Amino acid sequence: MSVEPRKFALSIAGLDPCGGAGLLADIKTFEALKVNGLGVTTAITYQNHARISNIDWMETGQIREQIRVLFEQYPVDYVKIGLIKSLKSLRKIIQTLSALNSNVKIIWDPVLKASSGFVFHKEWDMTAFRNILQEIYLLTPNREEVQCLFPEKDVFLAAEDLSKYCNVFLKGGHNTEDIGTDYLFSEDNTFKFSSSKIFEQSKHGSGCVLSSAITASLINGSNLEQACKKAKIYTMGFLESNDIWFGYHNSTK
Repeated sequence: MSVEPRKFALSIAGLDPCGGAGLLADIKTFEALKVNGLGVTTAITYQNHARISNIDWMETGQIREQIRVLFEQYPVDYVKIGLIKSLKSLRKIIQTLSALNSNVKIIWDPVLKASSGFVFHKEWDMTAFRNILQEIYLLTPNREEVQCLFPEKDVFLAAEDLSKYCNVFLKGGHNTEDIGTDYLFSEDNTFKFSSSKIFEQSKHGSGCVLSSAITASLINGSNLEQACKKAKIYTMGFLESNDIWFGYHNSTK
């Protein structure tokens, strides 16, 4: 029996040793959704699910070399980026990806603060941020991250404004008014993805899972709206898989 080979997805993210978030969470999600997961490390965190004690950042040159070696062997059309040290480093990473594949699509999950409360970035140069967004296919912030970037602006309107530069998927895990509702802003259209269930127990890394699930669905042929819908369903299954901090990845979903 012949088996159709799986396509490749690349995650460029921080290494969370407990495996709940970051690079390892992305790889678990890719594999569960029948995509071969490749990984490039941007940082090593010293943590468990409840606390981060410290972080060591990889040099940009080290990150770029990891990417180059992988691209020598594996065709990669979609890349999910998570935790990065700086916008300057991110721009160089994007330049490397574009040089290796001019058609590459980048999904960026802009990690500003860990669920444990550890702050990675307090603010960014907004001009540089907007310039980078023009090279991104999809941005997947949560509400707290948008509020941090635009403290004086309504979160929904701020996300809508960001969609002038790239597609934006606003994750709704921190939405106290409409709990669990996500929004996709794409090409002057807004799509709403409601949650059929409210979860009292949050999961470490659920935001990483959602953005990597979108990436995997795009790789497997879904359009953006379909990919977001499928990723929402997958993440719901992840959230309701148990009553502890670490969700289970279910390859049947």
